[in-house]
Amino acid sequence: MPGRLAQRLRGIPPTIFTEMSALAVRTGSVNLGQGFPDVDGPPGVIAEAVRALQGGQNQYAPGPGVPALRQAVARHQQRHYGIELDPTPRWW
Repeated sequence: MPGRLAQRLRGIPPTIFTEMSALAVRTGSVNLGQGFPDVDGPPGVIAEAVRALQGGQNQYAPGPGVPALRQAVARHQQRHYGIELDPTPRWW
């Protein structure tokens, strides 16, 4: 029967993702906590994602982010907006 919960799962609360998604739907908000793209990404991005997955990069990024990506974001902000950013997390 669809919609029935297995007995062993009773009492396990929903994830924060489930809660925020439901809240966004109820309030007509945009859920920035997780993505639900309505179009496929650019072919180059998809190809790079496949390459990364095939190369073993299949885990969540570390909390402070990936150093190369932080550096790329800092360069982008400088180049496009003149904003100087230090890509090194302050707590490291």
